[in-house]
Amino acid sequence: MKCSIITIHHIHNFGSVFQAYALAHFLDINGYDTEIIDYRPGYYKLGRNKLKTAVGRALNYGSYSNRKQKFENFISKYETLSEKCFSSVAELEMYYKDRDNHIFIAGGDQLWNTYHPCGNDEAYKLVFMEI
Repeated sequence: MKCSIITIHHIHNFGSVFQAYALAHFLDINGYDTEIIDYRPGYYKLGRNKLKTAVGRALNYGSYSNRKQKFENFISKYETLSEKCFSSVAELEMYYKDRDNHIFIAGGDQLWNTYHPCGNDEAYKLVFMEI
């Protein structure tokens, strides 16, 4: 059975990346054909404080680039991502419509944190699924 996980999997944060990997790995070893939905909304690019993030990245370019590359390597090596990268609920609706025998899981504690944009993002509440 196909199982798709939507979670915050691609920001360069140990908790987010390892949580996504651990859940997918657990489902895989228990017989599910698992993917992590490669959902990357626009608000992930520079975080909440765009100026502070941009200045911080510029001032720490070397260490930032090194850290980013390590996360990217881990994600590409260990996470099975969806075939398509999505940036909106509409894209998710179009791609995942008419999916029979398909399980969807929303995973991660920050998905419900309304202080962050992801806590207000309907995609993480699985609104793109047909009921």
